[in-house]
Amino acid sequence: MTALVCVLAYVAGAGASESRSSVIFSIAQIRGLMAQQHQNAMLPTRLPPKIAFVDVGGGCSSLGVGGPPCFAALAYITRRTGGARSFQLAIYNGMVKTKVVHALLRHDGKFASTTSFAAGRFAGTRERQWNKTYKVGGVDTYVWQYGTTTYALIVRFLDSGAQAFPGTVPRTIIASFTPVKGATPPPAPAPRTATMPNVIGMTFKAAADAIFKAGLDARRIQDVPAPTPDLVGKVVDTSPKAGVKAPYGSIVTLYIGT
Repeated sequence: MTALVCVLAYVAGAGASESRSSVIFSIAQIRGLMAQQHQNAMLPTRLPPKIAFVDVGGGCSSLGVGGPPCFAALAYITRRTGGARSFQLAIYNGMVKTKVVHALLRHDGKFASTTSFAAGRFAGTRERQWNKTYKVGGVDTYVWQYGTTTYALIVRFLDSGAQAFPGTVPRTIIASFTPVKGATPPPAPAPRTATMPNVIGMTFKAAADAIFKAGLDARRIQDVPAPTPDLVGKVVDTSPKAGVKAPYGSIVTLYIGT
């Protein structure tokens, strides 16, 4: 089984979360993996500011709306841990654009509408889901085909109509899709173990950054009583403890004082 297929099989069971329970790659890595495993696929090169990573999520079945299964579900994010999502991308084998759009329309019901769009050499259908009574914006899904591959780009917008993530211009992103053939291959494997840093007294964000730089991942499992007032909102304990060696990429549990 190929590397990317193994990754997709793993995260389909694990699901995506704000920590690295799914698998996150840099932009260069994801293009390299796609070049090796799916040479007919294309990926965008014009990305919003701060987008540097791709979260390979699980549940690759037409975005969860009951359509045909895709072979890649990618979320473009700002950071490896707790990153804000800019947009999502689903890629399908075959000319299944109509099936994907119909599945979206069935799922969104009376709050769905469609219109055609064109972006560079690509043209397709934009399906919009927007219940204006909720005052929380909506979601646009751009669906198009190129050759025998179908793509769906999902972006969220605010009630004002502005994109939820600054700098996201869907048509510009779509127009920039290029073949991944010849992209940078993944770097050499990371070391097998990493040493847990001392993050006691840090905020969750600062601790998560330090832990990731050390080669591990972090999650906030639960809040606990703070032993002193100055530790409210700070890390009061970790598992494993500082100085302990752990398998590279393993999850560290942080306990935050309340």
